[in-house]
Amino acid sequence: MTIHSISSGDADVSRTHISVFTLPTRTFTGGLRFTWLDYVGEEARRKAASIHSPSASVSYLATEALMRALAAPRLGISGRSARTITVDRSCRLCTSGKPHGKPRIAGVNFNMSQVPSLAAGGFCAQQQVVLGIDLEAVQASLFPGFARVALTVDERAAYESLPPGQQQAAGVAIWTAKEAVLKATGHGLSVSPQTVQIECDDATLAMVSALCEPANPLDAPGRQDRPCEHELSVSPRVSVRATLTLPKDSDTSAEETSAGGEEAGKHQTPKTRDISDENAREGDERSFFITWSVLTLSPVAHPTADTAGRAAHPERFLLAVATEDTVPVVDVHSVATPLDVKRLLEPPAAAY
Repeated sequence: MTIHSISSGDADVSRTHISVFTLPTRTFTGGLRFTWLDYVGEEARRKAASIHSPSASVSYLATEALMRALAAPRLGISGRSARTITVDRSCRLCTSGKPHGKPRIAGVNFNMSQVPSLAAGGFCAQQQVVLGIDLEAVQASLFPGFARVALTVDERAAYESLPPGQQQAAGVAIWTAKEAVLKATGHGLSVSPQTVQIECDDATLAMVSALCEPANPLDAPGRQDRPCEHELSVSPRVSVRATLTLPKDSDTSAEETSAGGEEAGKHQTPKTRDISDENAREGDERSFFITWSVLTLSPVAHPTADTAGRAAHPERFLLAVATEDTVPVVDVHSVATPLDVKRLLEPPAAAY
């Protein structure tokens, strides 16, 4: 359900269905982890082992496994062969040769995001749709000087007009929207967040903030196909327009966040670079639409000796889905095994 949408002037804009699959990372502490680890190759396992933070290591594994679980049905590949799927992480914005670009799998239109508790993968059946997603905890820390550095003049005016109690969720909402757009294009944070203008007023931001409140009566259960140790509820959606404008000869040497949710990497962007397909055309405006959802992840039961270290209270996240020139109509699915992903991606059987 969408309770706030784009302006009436955009009524004729096409809609595109986007499926977002969510996988709680604590799945990897139980017996179901073995069904996911079959999807992860040795290289990814070695990288996970090299990550010092246990939660970051598990989050990385969950994202890698979910990404391949999304791709395998589309490519007609079995689960055990999914670990061999080639993921292109080359950066199309620089010539460093470092694998810090937007992850791509030939024949699959997807984008990934992650937080310590949850991995998310967005999927679109239409190959030509430019897609990006971003996921953040509602209570995520906003860096010092956030409004000055990240927001445009109009965004800052709307943000700072809100009561202090609403600014946290509103700031996270704007940030996820900008990240989703820049992940869709492949730029990440190699360009200033201010190159993305989110067209929303203080009333829209207040609405998103209200949806982030605990025990929101409008939340609906997320789709779950089997009993899990968690329950996912999803708020009504809020959709807005965004515009990306890259100035000519802009200096894009900054930190780029990989669209696959991997660690950010530094790179210097040379003056000559490929600006095509998913990469923005310098000096031109590109139109995107954002759909926000608030996800609430709740434990089914109170922690026991078997669930030590797991979240005892509901966690809330803001999910932003960005698509170019089309409004994303978002369905969120909570999955427990790769088979759940496969079932949801397979076309329904024909009735006889």
